[in-house]
Amino acid sequence: MKKSEVLALAVFLAASFSYFFWKSFSDIAADTDYSKAEKLFASRQYSSFLEKSQFLLKTHPKDGNIRYLRALAFREINSPDQALAEIESSLSLGYPEVQALLLKADIMGEEKDDQNARLEAASRAVSLDPSYDAGYYQKGLAYLYEKEYKKAEKEFIVVFSQKGELLYDAALKLAEVYVNTGELERAQEKINFVLEKYPSSPAALAALSALKRKKGDFPSALSAISQAIEYGAKEYFYERSVINEQAGDFPSALEDFLNWPGFMKGEKKDNFYRAAKLAFRAGKNKEASDFIEKAFKNGNNSCEAFLLRGRILFKDGKIKESERDLYKALRDTGCFSQAKAIMDNIPKVGN
Repeated sequence: MKKSEVLALAVFLAASFSYFFWKSFSDIAADTDYSKAEKLFASRQYSSFLEKSQFLLKTHPKDGNIRYLRALAFREINSPDQALAEIESSLSLGYPEVQALLLKADIMGEEKDDQNARLEAASRAVSLDPSYDAGYYQKGLAYLYEKEYKKAEKEFIVVFSQKGELLYDAALKLAEVYVNTGELERAQEKINFVLEKYPSSPAALAALSALKRKKGDFPSALSAISQAIEYGAKEYFYERSVINEQAGDFPSALEDFLNWPGFMKGEKKDNFYRAAKLAFRAGKNKEASDFIEKAFKNGNNSCEAFLLRGRILFKDGKIKESERDLYKALRDTGCFSQAKAIMDNIPKVGN
């Protein structure tokens, strides 16, 4: 799941952060070190906060709230393992237990892509506080990404019915469930519910785009996702790239993919491979060649990569080099048919 999808949850957690920071430090608010730490956290100077809070732990080693806040800070600086270690320390101290479990659930689901661990942590949070909608929301996310749509629907309906902080997020997740189950009218209903309140919501516009794609209405899908991008949600360049690819507009698909903030993050070998494929289909063989070489350098030795490079080399007239890559692709059953079809159409040259 993308982090950008958990929009209201982030707002909800931010509110929780302020509350727990106040609770942790209220009895010693006059303490200069605590006051400095509070300002550092509030101003998002997370590295400085972590340094200051490490000093505070020497005098308050059993303060679970400090551990919890350190977990939040570590997550913000992209150190999920250290965040999880702080969460475990916070849980061992017994507080703030529900919030720590929910943060653990979100990290396990987002950064670790471990939906079972997400579900386990969220279920514990719900058992401790059945009135807390964020627990059900996290359970719904776990089921959604495992494609257990009926179970996901059940959890998101609980959140939606509580009409709390996650009301509109739950509506969009229900819309996603209904798109996947083919209940398109119900999906439209939930999307309209959000757009009536927040007509400029990038998340709602992205949901509308997904619905239009499901209906095969690519112009409307493209329009909706473009509006989401115009409202500042650059992460949706990826979705627009996919839509353009499906519509056969490969130059635009490539341009959007390269503009996507995640292009140089995550699995570079896969990103470079997709860029090479889009460039090749857009008729940009030089760019395709550059990208596929970067894919190999980043560890993509898949049969698909050899197959694509073979096609690129063949288009460049490098028959011998092309054949070497295609022979490698032939060794994998997943690429055998495509590689053989290309090999059968390569003019034979003297050996």
